[in-house]
Amino acid sequence: MNPVKLAIIGFVAAASLAVWMCIGGDRQPSFAYQWKEGQRLRYALSWTAEQTTRLPPAQAKGTGGALGGATEMALDLVLDTVSVQPGRAQLVARFDDLRTHRMQLLGREVLASEKEAHVALLADEALVDVASDGSIEKIAFRNGSNDVFRALMAWVLTHTEVVVSPGDVRSRWATEEPDVFGTGPVEYQRHGLAVERTRPGYASLTLLPNATAGDAAAARASGGSKVTLDARGFVGSIESDERLQLDGEGGQRRLEAAAKLSLKLREVTAVGAGAPVALSSFQVSVAPGEVVPTESAEVNALEQRIDGMTAEMLLGDLEHQGDGGLMPEHTRWMWRATGLLTRAPALAEKLVALVENGKVIGRGRALIADVLASVGHGPAQDALVRLVNSAAVRNSPDRAALVQRFAFVDAPTTKSADTLLALYADGKRAQAEDLRLTSAFALGSAAGHMAKAGDSAAAQRYAGRLVDELAASKTSEDKAALLRALGNAGLESNTEVAKRYAEDADSDVREAATRALRKVETKAATDTLVGALVDNSGAVQAGALDGLTRRKLDDATLSQVAEAARANGFAKRLDGAILNLCQRYPSSPAAAEMVRTVLARPDADPSLRARARMMLGHAG
Repeated sequence: MNPVKLAIIGFVAAASLAVWMCIGGDRQPSFAYQWKEGQRLRYALSWTAEQTTRLPPAQAKGTGGALGGATEMALDLVLDTVSVQPGRAQLVARFDDLRTHRMQLLGREVLASEKEAHVALLADEALVDVASDGSIEKIAFRNGSNDVFRALMAWVLTHTEVVVSPGDVRSRWATEEPDVFGTGPVEYQRHGLAVERTRPGYASLTLLPNATAGDAAAARASGGSKVTLDARGFVGSIESDERLQLDGEGGQRRLEAAAKLSLKLREVTAVGAGAPVALSSFQVSVAPGEVVPTESAEVNALEQRIDGMTAEMLLGDLEHQGDGGLMPEHTRWMWRATGLLTRAPALAEKLVALVENGKVIGRGRALIADVLASVGHGPAQDALVRLVNSAAVRNSPDRAALVQRFAFVDAPTTKSADTLLALYADGKRAQAEDLRLTSAFALGSAAGHMAKAGDSAAAQRYAGRLVDELAASKTSEDKAALLRALGNAGLESNTEVAKRYAEDADSDVREAATRALRKVETKAATDTLVGALVDNSGAVQAGALDGLTRRKLDDATLSQVAEAARANGFAKRLDGAILNLCQRYPSSPAAAEMVRTVLARPDADPSLRARARMMLGHAG
């Protein structure tokens, strides 16, 4: 389940602008950011923001409960440059001179007094990693820092990000840009050092659970931002007024959000003398655009999510209506049920007891597995282990489908991973291929999640068992399946393994070798994927291109990709994927060359040709 991610101020604006920029119009004065160690930028900052989110009819009865918040702030944003390296800088960000504070979240005041506001907002700092084009790579906080500060600072830094390639002189460009609501086109115009930014709409929405492409198309975005660049190499001011609306069935408003922000440079000075900043103390990181909810917001949101469901109601629903696998108002039911289990972990064992006692059969068992995997805390995982090993499930044909749910657990325990190893062995011994391979895929996912959580030893241990099985495999089908399972793990150690199979005689194995590297961003992995672009199989080329699109490529690598795309053996059906890759590199001559290659193909799809023209700034 993907819950509604409700930030304190309502929403976080766009996180990244580094997509394709199309040339057009007059040449503008060159601009580049100039980060200087010891430099302090002080901005006057104010904003108001409001958001109301209502569950759609599938999740709410009648009008449903509204989840919302409102913020009004006026203070200073202070940015101190503490480190400058080639291609990036590190800034320490803090708030100062608090003048106005009003914050309501889910009907409650978050900062009830002047003293509480000062303690929450003025006592902490954030460490910001900024690339040479101004894009924010990472925002980090100290352990124990105030959750209100984290939420507001993350929102402010993302909302005030302005990305301009070093030495940029273009006057117009368009991007495909993500933010907390979703992803969609953004249009820019520049006149001297003045930049205007507008978003005509969204291609996808992520803020609402289970939002469809139709929801995105129906959402109405309006307003925009006016930015002034300072010729000395930083942002001079931002004035933004942005709104988003989405109506549901019967015209009921499902989402309404608005934010007005003003940022004005007050002074540029040198950082005063004092104790040096301990950069290693910033250990809690968030990605640009990631929502940072407060603890109080999470509690209130959980209660509204549960919406009165009790343990008796949950168990009764499963016993009397669960066998078909779908509940009346199913999405809303799942939303409430997973919320209840999050608040009451002991319920997990009672859910499994319904299966063991024969009170829930058929697809109802999959429904229980979905609830347990979606919640994913320790007790839920223990219950899922118990479920797949229960007598009621052990010899069932849907056992493999239930095991698959482990792949969706975000923080797998050692017990869960050990269970997947045992299930793999059971499937191998019983020649139950669906159980064996499903367990392998889920084990790869578990290893990947462990690596992300910092437990590299456990990740390597479990992924190593997959490598051992791969080495012992006799058939191409087994090799391909286990390579894909390793792709779920995404460990750097995959590289040497995948390289050994990149030259296999079977094209399915070679393609799977590229999939094993889709999450591995080392130079060796990238080189292996580039080499696979000249494979005589279009499927292998597709796998390699997919992996390359998931990582940042340097100019030399982009040139190699461009050379492969020009070759006669390159699959023309991948032209759309080539354009997707090129969108990420606005200043690359190699990317522009690839776009021209697609445009020049006489048999190119008309829609791709039109897209290529737009990317190159051509009319017609």
